[in-house]
Amino acid sequence: MSILTHPRVATGRRRRVIGSLAALVAAAGIALAAPLSASAISSVTVSPSSGPAAGYTTTVTVNGTEAGHTYRVGLCSDANVGTPAIAPACQYIGSEFTGTGGTVTQSGTVKRTLTNAHFLVIPGQPATFNCGTTSCRVVVNDNHSSGSFPSVSADIAFS
Repeated sequence: MSILTHPRVATGRRRRVIGSLAALVAAAGIALAAPLSASAISSVTVSPSSGPAAGYTTTVTVNGTEAGHTYRVGLCSDANVGTPAIAPACQYIGSEFTGTGGTVTQSGTVKRTLTNAHFLVIPGQPATFNCGTTSCRVVVNDNHSSGSFPSVSADIAFS
């Protein structure tokens, strides 16, 4: 016998349980029907993905951009840094770009020791970082123009 049909359960309690279940089902339906906020970017490639410590020019290819959506490309440490360690150290590669609804390429010079763009805006971040002593990645990120999504990245190395 269910709690909802048991004769000793008061009608008021039965109504509250049914109302709670209905609200839960409605909330789940709304959550499942809402579109997921995610990146349309399908992949990021870097060519060449390794080069000399003094620096080299690389081309970043971003596949699956959203038309009209703005992005930034950065060279970032794999790990969060600073005290407290809440974000990676990053330096922008080139300027922001607007998605075309397809593939976008951007070239820029990368080097092992970089100036950290987060230094002035995030307390505790270092002024510079070194991709020779810490692992780094090329990261494509939403430029806060139309929502946010997890960044997409590709490996990069210095010899």
